[in-house]
Amino acid sequence: MGDANKKAEAAERLEAWRAQVVRALGPVEINPRDPERFDADASAILLGNVAVSVLTASPCQGRRTPKMIRQYDPEVLQLVLPTRGNLAVSQSHTDLPLRSTDFALYGTSYPWEMHIGANVTTLSGIVATFPYNLFPFPVEKIARLSGFPAYAGIGALLRDFVLRIVANPAQYSPADLPRLGMTLTDLLATHIAGSLDSHTYIPLETHQRAVLVQIYAFIERNLANSNLDPEMIAAANSISVRSLHRYLRSEGTTVAAWVREQRLRRCHRDLVDPALTARPISAIARSWGFTDPAHFSRAFRRAYGRTPQEHRNSSRIPAE
Repeated sequence: MGDANKKAEAAERLEAWRAQVVRALGPVEINPRDPERFDADASAILLGNVAVSVLTASPCQGRRTPKMIRQYDPEVLQLVLPTRGNLAVSQSHTDLPLRSTDFALYGTSYPWEMHIGANVTTLSGIVATFPYNLFPFPVEKIARLSGFPAYAGIGALLRDFVLRIVANPAQYSPADLPRLGMTLTDLLATHIAGSLDSHTYIPLETHQRAVLVQIYAFIERNLANSNLDPEMIAAANSISVRSLHRYLRSEGTTVAAWVREQRLRRCHRDLVDPALTARPISAIARSWGFTDPAHFSRAFRRAYGRTPQEHRNSSRIPAE
């Protein structure tokens, strides 16, 4: 009786998973490697018109045939990043084995086949789903692409961006979510344009937002470098210093102000970190690029209304 119950539960899980996938992608076929032990789960975060899902699934094979496409096509593009395990996708006569350093990209209007977790017990990954109409490219052009690396260029920005979103979605307000979806779409559109050599399709605003994400990411990675300056930032992002200043002005700030604000935020956090209690304030400031203790103290007080020492003291529990 116990085995029969387990089989019935596995069958129910498989049917529930099929129904969830069909709602997102239209008719699909799913064949688990071990139906009696199949399990899968997904949780979605809605970012306006974009959905980002964190999923886990037992090894299986999925496919979408021309007949299924004729039955129903939601006309969406899916971006898949495996975070644990392996995945292989085939679309448009292209076979693409994926690792955690790769993205798969495929659309529901074209047949595809997917093999999940051939050599592992469970695959974990992130899937972002975009309506076609968010992109200024003809669908047939997007269909020529099947994937791209997630360890360099726009791919690395995309990977970092989606990982941050799913790591702590509760930190974002409802008003933040559509903006996050727009930024994610802009990054993907910029990557597609580069891959297709079709930058003429990209609206100026989309390109500017993608460049800003790239600029901010570089600044964040290099806050500890006391030599971080507009020349370094501009060169790393292949733009002129004048363009860099223009991009930041469009955000209502300046390069110096943005760098200072991000450094102060890190210091503000570290000063009340229990693990860093014994670390001198000057060392914390220096670790985030402040080489002059007096300048750091003045900047901190202007930003937060108290000195670094007062802020550190505020986190200490008085002895009874």
